[in-house]
Amino acid sequence: MTMSPIGEILETVGLSAEDVTVESAGGATGRSWKVSTADGQFALRLASSPESGDRQATAIAAAAAAGLPVQQVVRRSSAVLLLSWAPGVPIAHAARSEPALAFELGRLMGETQHRLHQIPPPPELARIPTSPQAAGSGFPGPDALLHGDWHVYNILVDTTGLSCILDWENAVGGHPLADVARTYSLFTIDPALESLTTDERTALRRLADGWAAGYGPEAISIPASYLAWAGRIMQDDLAPRYLDRPDALTKLQTWTEQWERRAAESTL
Repeated sequence: MTMSPIGEILETVGLSAEDVTVESAGGATGRSWKVSTADGQFALRLASSPESGDRQATAIAAAAAAGLPVQQVVRRSSAVLLLSWAPGVPIAHAARSEPALAFELGRLMGETQHRLHQIPPPPELARIPTSPQAAGSGFPGPDALLHGDWHVYNILVDTTGLSCILDWENAVGGHPLADVARTYSLFTIDPALESLTTDERTALRRLADGWAAGYGPEAISIPASYLAWAGRIMQDDLAPRYLDRPDALTKLQTWTEQWERRAAESTL
């Protein structure tokens, strides 16, 4: 009998498809699953490469050592990570269920990201990447541990508060403002926002306002150069997903170009 791809992935971390129940855990990449075993529930995550697996495990360990709520790496094999199952629901879902709590949920999200940026990056973690169009090798300034994809679906909450930070695939070391700009762009110009209902847009605005209040003044005065960088990174990230409808990225491209012009003007 030919083993299924998920069966092969399970085997790398010592599990058999015959002894577990597997279901998709969602996510944009489709590389995460919920695995139920006789010993409990776990999250199975397939990294994009062995190097990405190293990066995720390293960042998770650094965040855990600093007291942030993250999953435990139970087993690891190259690009496959078996993680403890995370409690809670995404902040996006919580805000949709309880719109009156959206601002406070956003504040919690911002405060925790600020805590993250007090953590020095592990020496083996790469510095912030730039898009092919970006000049130089990154932004100078204080080094911090950056999540790289801090948004309302990667942050979980439960009745106790912020319960877990998911998805460290893009973790790097670098200037905190790059991470802040990335989050701002996800709140502001991600093409996926076009499909939101009016109520969902209202909740998202309240979440964004709470996030900025929780993070601090840096989140409402982001330099143009960082916003331009965040726009380029989003374009690079989303381009493969929109090959069949590139027009969906037009607003993002215009937004990025506007910040690029402002950044250039600020250097004159």
